[in-house]
Amino acid sequence: METVNFNKEAQSFNKTALNMGFEALSTISSQAEVASDFLLGVNPAVHEEGKSVVSLYFRESKKGLANLKKHVESCLDVDWTATDAPVKNLETVENFYNDAFSQIVEFNNASMALIEKSTSQLSTEAKSQFGVWSETFTSCFDFFRSCVGINFEMAKTLMTSVPDVTQVIAPKATK
Repeated sequence: METVNFNKEAQSFNKTALNMGFEALSTISSQAEVASDFLLGVNPAVHEEGKSVVSLYFRESKKGLANLKKHVESCLDVDWTATDAPVKNLETVENFYNDAFSQIVEFNNASMALIEKSTSQLSTEAKSQFGVWSETFTSCFDFFRSCVGINFEMAKTLMTSVPDVTQVIAPKATK
């Protein structure tokens, strides 16, 4: 078997396996959502805000799964024989993280609106505890996000300068 055909067949197999895996995950998630909706619907002790949080979780997890699938497929499409393949792969991973971070921000904003609604009956002291929790989460998340961004920038700089360094270090061929 030729190497080119083997590579194409291996890539095709990997894409098929990934699609099947993502379809299975999607099916499991959908079934869990249906079961959760049913169980929460028949339980009178669960408030609407609680049901909304569960629905929000499943909606965001579907978006996350779709983003992950898109980015994994784009990683499979990278030409690994190209000199810029590591940088392109890193950019794909960075795009995935950026999508995930923006999704976390959306989820946090939506969940905080639900928390504010559900805590409206609480005392001022109890509400302040939710404010402290929210501020702590937001500041820690922002710090983590900035650290990841800095690491991606450092990695891209390193990866783009590695070919220059290896050319200088490479031993000279003897005649």
